[in-house]
Order: sequence, then C-alpha cells, then structure tokens
Amino acid sequence: MAKRDNRVDAMRRNPSSVRFDDLCRLLEDHGFTMRPHSGGSHRVFRHPQLADNLSIPERRPAVRAVYVKKALRAIDAIEEE
Repeated sequence: MAKRDNRVDAMRRNPSSVRFDDLCRLLEDHGFTMRPHSGGSHRVFRHPQLADNLSIPERRPAVRAVYVKKALRAIDAIEEE
C-alpha cells in the first residue's frame, strides 16, 4: 500500500517524466484492466466503477503529462466512492 501511495505522489509531483509501464502498473493496482492490444498506438483501460474508458498512447520514453493527470483524476474518482 505504501509503495502505491509513493508512486502516486511521485506522479503528482512530476507528471511529465512518467514511463508508460509505471502508469500501467499503477492503474492495474487500482483495479483497471487493459483491453487486449489491437495494433494501434493507444491502450484502453477500463474500470467497473467508471462509465468512461481511459485511452492512453503508448509513448517512449515518457507519457505526456496530460494523460498522467487524466489517469490520476480517474484514480481520485475511484477512491472517493
């Protein structure tokens, strides 16, 4: 639990240097599932408590900050419920 909280805090402090694999791990830790890869550049995550899917492009070396912030808002919405 503490490791997960530390990851969230690190992403909040510096959202522009988050690797895609770290963001995937964080989302999966919070109950998101990734749809099977269909050949595109975006990965789609879904959560049973959210109505909207979360679409994140798989970029190397880091994901854009706007997608990290979007994921953090989704995590906050889940934790509020």
